[in-house]
Amino acid sequence: MNTHNDFYKLAEIYDIAFDFRDIKAECDFLENVFQQVNGRKPKSVLELAAGPDRHMLEFSHRGLKEAAIDLSPEMVEYGKQLSLQTGIYLRYECANMEKFTLGEKYDLAVILMDSTAYLLDNEAVLNHLASVADHLTEDGLYILEMTHPRDCFGIGRSTVAEWTSERKGIQVHIKWGKENDFFDPIDQITQVNVEIEIVSEDKSKKLVYCAKQRCFTANEMQALVKASGSFQWIETYGSLDIKVPFNNDESAWRMVPVLKKFRN
Repeated sequence: MNTHNDFYKLAEIYDIAFDFRDIKAECDFLENVFQQVNGRKPKSVLELAAGPDRHMLEFSHRGLKEAAIDLSPEMVEYGKQLSLQTGIYLRYECANMEKFTLGEKYDLAVILMDSTAYLLDNEAVLNHLASVADHLTEDGLYILEMTHPRDCFGIGRSTVAEWTSERKGIQVHIKWGKENDFFDPIDQITQVNVEIEIVSEDKSKKLVYCAKQRCFTANEMQALVKASGSFQWIETYGSLDIKVPFNNDESAWRMVPVLKKFRN
C-alpha cells in the first residue's frame, strides 16, 4: 500500500497537525448513529488507520471495549504511549487495513480522515470490506469518513488544504496537495504532495512527501459495497454531524456512508 508513510512516522507531528478535530463531538456522532440504527449504544468499537487513536481513547473513557490498527509502527507506538499516560490499556496492532485478523468482533468499526483514499483499486476496497465485516458482530455498523465526491470533479475544494497548528512550542504548518498535483481521470488517483514545515525553538525544518490517493464517487462506492456482499448501505451524511445531510451544500463537506453488516 502506497501511503505518505514517512509523514506518518512523525507521529507526534501528525498529532499536532490534526489537533483541530473535535474528538468528543465526533465520538458522539458515531455513538448516536449506532443508537439510531440499532436502538442501543455500541459496547465495542474498532478503528482502522487510527493514527494517534484519540477517538479510541475517548471511547475507552466512555466504557467501551476498543481496538485499533494502523500501518505505521511509529504511530502504533505513539498511540500506545498516549494510552499509558491516561492509564488505559489500548489494543493497538500494526496491520494493513486491506487485510487483517484480530480474532475478535466489535459492534462498530470506523475509518476517519479519508484514509480510504489509500485503497487504490477495487480489489483493495473489496478485501478491506471483507476484513471489516469479519470483525463485526451480527448487527455491526461500519462508518466511513470519505472525501466529498465533488472533489473528484474539481468542483471547488471541500476541505481546507493549508493550515497551521501548535502545541507545546511546536508549530506545524501543513499544505496538503498542490494545484499541479497529477490527477489521472481513468483511475481517479492523484499524486498528492504534502508539504510540512516544523518550527520549534527558532529552528525550522521543511519536508515534502508524495503518495497516491484515490477519490470515490458515491455511485461507485455504493457499487463496491454491493459487490462485497457483506454490507447494506443504509444512510449517508455530509459530515460527522447527524444534522448535516449528504448533498451539494457547502455544509456537506464529506461523504459519510453508514454500512450495516448483513446477518450470516
